[in-house]
Amino acid sequence: MTTSTTSPGSLSRNEQFRFARHAVGAQLKSLPGSVRARLGRGASSALAREQAPPDSALSLAAAGFVAEHYSTSLYHHCLRCWYFGDFFAQIGGYRYDPELLYVSCLFHDIALTSKYRDQRTYACFAAEGGALAKSWLEAQGTSPGYGDTVANVIARHMDVSVSAGVAGNEPYLLHEAAHLDVAGARVDEIPASFARQVASRHPREGFSSTFIDAMRHEATQRKSSRASVLWKIGMRLPIATNPLDTAGRQ
Repeated sequence: MTTSTTSPGSLSRNEQFRFARHAVGAQLKSLPGSVRARLGRGASSALAREQAPPDSALSLAAAGFVAEHYSTSLYHHCLRCWYFGDFFAQIGGYRYDPELLYVSCLFHDIALTSKYRDQRTYACFAAEGGALAKSWLEAQGTSPGYGDTVANVIARHMDVSVSAGVAGNEPYLLHEAAHLDVAGARVDEIPASFARQVASRHPREGFSSTFIDAMRHEATQRKSSRASVLWKIGMRLPIATNPLDTAGRQ
């Protein structure tokens, strides 16, 4: 995650320009896949195998905590990220810690909730969410460093791209899952049957409008953040036209 030295998650003017340029390039690169998905030319359903989330005591406690704060649509988004993250691990051959990925998925948008979205200790909601997750995990008595690891996974999910070889498998998988569920990145790699299966378990109704409203709020409140830059360059359009919103109803 690129930040300036003034506040965690804050981008300088030059960093904002570079981030915007990379984001536009990534969006253009994803357009052919979105078109293929809309034409029904996505991946084969033979690749899909749904993996249930972990049921460790920490995983269940984390799910219970975040459920108290998320709206229904944001909560379902976090859970869809688990299934999509695991799917990308399957097709890419990535090994990962299920509990680490699941807890990170659960907390990754916690700073967008009504309780925390105006708690602006950090200049980016992803960095804020990582810090909130770390605080909660430390209160649960997790091992030293575990909270920092989760915080890093969460903070990286708003980057334009994440390399598994550089950042680690869990940051990569959450990033890919979140960008798919929000904006349709790599949607052509998701079998329609798998998308329907995930949507039937965790419905998409109301998500796009909820997330658009959240990003609009972030753009006005954290003006030097990655979310603000993405909003200014038009992230509303890929959110509103995500092929997953129709794939889940077919």
